[in-house]
Amino acid sequence: MTDMTEAEFAAYIEKATAHFGDELARATDRTPEETLTLSRAKVATLLPQGRATPGHRFCNLPDGAGYLWCGQAHGALFLFDIQVKEDERGKGRGRTAMHWLEDEARRLGETRILLSMFSHNQGAIRLYERLGYKVTDTGPGGQRMAKDLE
Repeated sequence: MTDMTEAEFAAYIEKATAHFGDELARATDRTPEETLTLSRAKVATLLPQGRATPGHRFCNLPDGAGYLWCGQAHGALFLFDIQVKEDERGKGRGRTAMHWLEDEARRLGETRILLSMFSHNQGAIRLYERLGYKVTDTGPGGQRMAKDLE
């Protein structure tokens, strides 16, 4: 895992914001325009200083396989976003990234990892369950999962 440069972050956050808006529209009855506006507002709230916002980390997966955004929030290390490129899926990239995330949490002194998931992303949900994550809350179109670290 390598930290994103400012240029990589700028390209990533634009794509990630649009992707979240698309996923939110798919999971709810809102229009894509509404969800893109909501997504942009959420990112602006979470990252008032952009990439330099304290407590957040933006990484490239090895070999350009994807991206990861995590940050300390809600008394844990929160996985805000992970994207593994289509042609890299099924190669253990997501599993490797999640193991790195556990190591990162421990390095930061966190004992829990949290993430939110859209219910239609069953492949990712199955991966998280295999890695020991448990559903802690459900809501319209999604669920929150957590893993307590030993």
